[in-house]
Amino acid sequence: MDLERISAELRPRRSWEAIDLGTSLFRRHMGRLLLFWSVSVLPLIALLTALLWSHLQILAILVWWLKPLFDRVPLLYLSRALFGSELTLREFFKALPRLWTRRLLDALVMGRLSLRRSFVMPIKELEGLKGSEYRSRRGDLDRVSSGETQWLLALCLLLEHFFTLSLILLVSSALPLAAPPEPTEYFRFLYELVFTGKMDLPVWVMIGGFVAWVASMTITEHLYVAGGFGLYLNARTHLEGWDVELSFRRIASRVAKIRSGTVAGGLLGLVLLVSFAAPGPAFAQEVEFETPKESISRILADDDFEIHVNRQQVPVSSGPSWEGDLGFLAFLGGLGPILFWALVAGLVAWAISLIVKNSQYFVPQPGTSSKIRRDPKATTILGMKIGVDSLPSDIVGAAKAAWEEGKAKEALSLLYRGAISWFVDVAETPIEESDTESDCVRRVRSAGDHEREIRYLEELTGQWIGVAYGRSAPEEHAMRGLLDKWPYAGKGGTQAP
Repeated sequence: MDLERISAELRPRRSWEAIDLGTSLFRRHMGRLLLFWSVSVLPLIALLTALLWSHLQILAILVWWLKPLFDRVPLLYLSRALFGSELTLREFFKALPRLWTRRLLDALVMGRLSLRRSFVMPIKELEGLKGSEYRSRRGDLDRVSSGETQWLLALCLLLEHFFTLSLILLVSSALPLAAPPEPTEYFRFLYELVFTGKMDLPVWVMIGGFVAWVASMTITEHLYVAGGFGLYLNARTHLEGWDVELSFRRIASRVAKIRSGTVAGGLLGLVLLVSFAAPGPAFAQEVEFETPKESISRILADDDFEIHVNRQQVPVSSGPSWEGDLGFLAFLGGLGPILFWALVAGLVAWAISLIVKNSQYFVPQPGTSSKIRRDPKATTILGMKIGVDSLPSDIVGAAKAAWEEGKAKEALSLLYRGAISWFVDVAETPIEESDTESDCVRRVRSAGDHEREIRYLEELTGQWIGVAYGRSAPEEHAMRGLLDKWPYAGKGGTQAP
């Protein structure tokens, strides 16, 4: 390890500054880091997905459990790039088998649930310490960074879920056929995935959610590893004085350059002086030199080297000794953070389960209270009238006649207005006049009842958007299916044929 080739400014920092140093390293080398991640971690996740897609719960838990192995990839590259020797793809693939196979038991069992994994991973992987040497080294470095490593883990965990939900909302808002999910639905799906393994969602929705999670994990794991690596560098700087050593090396380098230029001139001047100086009686006199011991004694006798001693008497208590209990107290001190984070994890799990069990209080339910119902009801949607008096008594017959006359938009408009009218008048869904097609689908889906009618509305909405905005009429079989499967009956629709 050559400190002179280091690409970052080493100086004692506060812990959060050290984390910022790590994130700066990630930003500087982000392209190469993502490249190495893409050729190693992502293919492995894709292989596991192909093998375990029918067991989605096992797949998600396994990908999460393998994070310590995935984190070794950015740590390897950052440790090389920091000292000016960036890793090539050939060197990386050569080191990858040993990178993922060494110390598997410690990575996936003994240290998997460590709250300081990003901080202690460089001690294990870069210094290669084990046993008592590792524990001693970890204790020395912990004096500088203690609680910040746990806060870094908590922040990265929150960022991972935040990025996942943000990506899902972004993609669903861009798709006209998908309504953006509510935040409570995200936590409900997460709860069902972890504790039951069953998710009543279309396949493409589950694939999109899994891809969003892997993408967000890619960013947050790099931030987590880089932040822990910054804390590790800062701890070694405090402990070993890397900044002081670098300063002395730079001074020595400058002095060496000055000496190399002046030694030759000094020798030449000395030769000329000896050559042209006339010999005198002074050269014949004997010169008396001090011995090293005499010189040291004379220098230490100076006032600048006077030693001042300050003695202070500390009273000793005559009470009972607690030396025998210190080991037990130290054990309790180490157990405290574990109990604290276990309590935090339990509270988070309890909060998620509470939200899932009481989700009806967060989503308006039709017919539960007169305050929840919108009064007056919506009479127009997207500029189209949906009142019962504005629709024909036989909506399916009128739509079929319009379709046979080649008026596809008018036929789908009748079906769409009739469906929305049924949800407003019969199902009492709180649809507002300012809602879009996606908003209408989201509101009826939030109600939770009438599953058959909701599926029909989703299919109808896709065909309606295509003809209304894309100017593309539905296929004959698709339109016949909509006419034959009309499920609504009551004030807002006719009996199904």
